Amino acid sequence: MFVIEGNPDPSIDRQTTSEDLPREAVVQAQRTRVLEAVAECCAERGYAATTVAHIVERADISKSTFEELFRDKEDCFMAAANLLLGELITAATTAYSPDKPLVQVVHDAAEGILKLLAARPAFASLAFLDYRTATPRALELYESGVRVLISLLDQVRADSPQETPLPSSAARGALGGAEALLRSEIAAGRASELPKILPEIVYSCLVPYLGLDEALRQAARASKA
Repeated sequence: MFVIEGNPDPSIDRQTTSEDLPREAVVQAQRTRVLEAVAECCAERGYAATTVAHIVERADISKSTFEELFRDKEDCFMAAANLLLGELITAATTAYSPDKPLVQVVHDAAEGILKLLAARPAFASLAFLDYRTATPRALELYESGVRVLISLLDQVRADSPQETPLPSSAARGALGGAEALLRSEIAAGRASELPKILPEIVYSCLVPYLGLDEALRQAARASKA
């Protein structure tokens, strides 16, 4: 079960009644289920075809309870998106250490992100198949996450051994290749297997900075990790 950080008791489930728990714990458990439900419904139907009725049925709550938690479908979707984005950014930024080689930072950040997405297949779908097209707010949020990753890769660009200065767009291009690969795997129903493509992601992110031979070497290293 996907548990929101701060949930006082991850064992709370649909069979737990409001009489058994403090109101705050009940609300937190309901919110967790709704965020799971919106991700699962969007993974199955897409954002546009998902309705509040679908979400409340999947979450096993009443519509009135949903309305106490969220304004509408978009508000619910954005809450799930924000939750995932926060975890993805944490996975990426905690990989950084000033005493760690930047190629290792890229490897560790990519590995953390892939493991997180693999553990949350429905949320992976939400992130890479629905974010950009669901609503303008979702697209803005998606781009904010991309900017964080670009700033991380820009440090690699600054330390690149290549004699010819790399363009400022190098990070965006590197991420574009990684995004396309992730999206393809998720669309094919292989989100739970994403850690397997770590070598390809490492290669895509590093080849503009380190050149073909070194990027291949780092990819081969990632395949043995």
